Amino acid sequence: CNSSSSWVFSSNISTTPVWTDVARNERMFDVAFESMTGDAVVVYAAQLGSTTNDVAYRVLPHENDTFTSDMVEAYIDDDVTTDVQYTWIKLANNPNPLYEEMVLVGFELNGTDVNAWVWNGSLWGNFLEITAGAGSTSNREALDVAYAGNYTNGTNGSWAMVVSGDGTSGNVVGRLWNKTAWQTLANTTTNPGDMAATSGDVEWIRL
Repeated sequence: CNSSSSWVFSSNISTTPVWTDVARNERMFDVAFESMTGDAVVVYAAQLGSTTNDVAYRVLPHENDTFTSDMVEAYIDDDVTTDVQYTWIKLANNPNPLYEEMVLVGFELNGTDVNAWVWNGSLWGNFLEITAGAGSTSNREALDVAYAGNYTNGTNGSWAMVVSGDGTSGNVVGRLWNKTAWQTLANTTTNPGDMAATSGDVEWIRL
């Protein structure tokens, strides 16, 4: 974009309400581009009263500048058997131009869980509950995801790191996605790392 006239407005990308309470101030959406194709993937919370349609997403192919009726809204199920609400959502794309891969992480308010999925260019899979104990984060953005490492001249795919607040007293947990499976992150997960070194709780995280 080199001028304001380069922007094309698309209204009502979401066909479902993201949140029904106007007083909420969380960021319940994110967008990233597939490095290989340039397609944009928009992910957002879904307030449908459904036990399976928990997070919604739409894909905008790189040659398009507006969402059309055939670019249908699809949904992710986080395997919880009740209707839940996601209040924080973060999305990161693999920077390697040979991959369409992305990692999504979200905070589920009802169960105070932090969950993650991997996008393979067509489907979300490899679901992982990062923690079931993020209740002490005060519903702040105590989570993040980023790709780093193992990337040289576009020949090696990067690994993704997901980090989240966990429990009380500044504890955090993390996992690594190595393009095949989730791995534990040293000093976290089984023995949560204490970032604060005090009795304070982690409420904001940025990678």
